[in-house]
Amino acid sequence: MTHTQAIAELFTLQFEHLDDSPEKPLQLHPDVDLELVLLLNKYKVVFYVPSGLPPSRSQNHSIPLLQGSTPVKVRPYRYPHSQKQHIEIMVQDMLTAGLIVPSTSPFSSPIILVKKKDGTWRFCIDYRALNALPVKDNFPIPTVDELIDELHGAQFFSKLDLRSGYHQLLVKEEDRFKTAFRTHQGHYEWVVMPFGLTNTPATFHSLMNDVFQGLLRKFKLEQHQLFAKLSKCSFGLPQVDYLGHTVSGLGVAMDTSKLQAVMDWPGPTSLKQLRGFLGLTGFYRRFIKNYAVTPSAYATFEQLKLAITQAPVLAMPDFSKPFVLETDASGVGIGVVLSQEHHPIAFFSKKLSAAMQKQSTYTREFYAIT
Repeated sequence: MTHTQAIAELFTLQFEHLDDSPEKPLQLHPDVDLELVLLLNKYKVVFYVPSGLPPSRSQNHSIPLLQGSTPVKVRPYRYPHSQKQHIEIMVQDMLTAGLIVPSTSPFSSPIILVKKKDGTWRFCIDYRALNALPVKDNFPIPTVDELIDELHGAQFFSKLDLRSGYHQLLVKEEDRFKTAFRTHQGHYEWVVMPFGLTNTPATFHSLMNDVFQGLLRKFKLEQHQLFAKLSKCSFGLPQVDYLGHTVSGLGVAMDTSKLQAVMDWPGPTSLKQLRGFLGLTGFYRRFIKNYAVTPSAYATFEQLKLAITQAPVLAMPDFSKPFVLETDASGVGIGVVLSQEHHPIAFFSKKLSAAMQKQSTYTREFYAIT
């Protein structure tokens, strides 16, 4: 099979056997090696739409409740009549696939439809009341910065996105009644792990850790009956979007799709709007020098938007080389730059408390170092 034939077959696989309406074509570097294309074809089964329920795994999701907890029953939300047909179709699809079953549980959480970017609806359940009851799972989940730091030295990147990943784990049979939700047609509970529950990220990450340990030259997804969505995967690219960032051989930059949202953000007129803006920009504070040290409120808002759009590409740390930490303290705040070989890796800044602002220059400088 030639290189062109192999790629053509893989694209045919995507459109005819996997995704009814893929969001975008499969991302492959034009110079990708024939061996990689043949490998993707050989293990194309991992890109199929699952035809049944996932196998029982050691990480089947459990929902242990705090002692003294009683069933949660939240009154259903009202939703427009125009949404009822969408709800009925989605519930029937989930019943047919075996993802949910009718329930007589004393638990009940309300549903809500959220419109996606493509105009279709996402079926969501508001589990906030239930989420106050379980014993919290403290499985360690790495931060985005930790994961990006692991990419130093890479020149080509691949990315896998599991198809409805949470739905590829079962809920333990004795805990399924706790996931119950109600629609205008009936009462149902989940067989597979739903989105929105507390502890589900820990369960999913635990599975990923177990599956991909020692992955070199192993075909883990097929072995564990896990399925990826081909249209959301990338292979052998010099640059990929990853966890809200764009990573390449040059380093890590902010996801450009987020920049327009920052520039279009109106001046906040309420605490809620301000928190929303700070939540977006704070995620990228490592890119912005003097993020927290600014004089007036409105000037801060405009300067922060400008700084976001002009943020540099940050180098990824090489832990085999020395780091340089530069610090500075003014009368109102501190600033820190972490770098290697004159390339910035991260910025940090913080406004000083009123008490610290009264301290001597030496004390403020020492505080910046610590």
